[in-house]
Amino acid sequence: MMMLHVHVRSGKWATIAALGADPRFEPPRELKAIPLTEPAVTHTIGLIIQSREPHPPVLSAFLKCVKKVAMVPKGQPVPAS
Repeated sequence: MMMLHVHVRSGKWATIAALGADPRFEPPRELKAIPLTEPAVTHTIGLIIQSREPHPPVLSAFLKCVKKVAMVPKGQPVPAS
């Protein structure tokens, strides 16, 4: 990150980096962070598991977490519990 900052400060480079990507390095004061908010980017992610009960405890815990944060696309059925 430090070398990246040095290159950008030269004025010949630009970069896109996640804010707080590395807490050891603060961006130099002369650099300006511009939030990228448009366009909104989304990705569909699928999960395939064997259809058998009971699930191992770690898989059960994972599925419980996934169901809490899962966003179902408009017009799609909500997965069964």
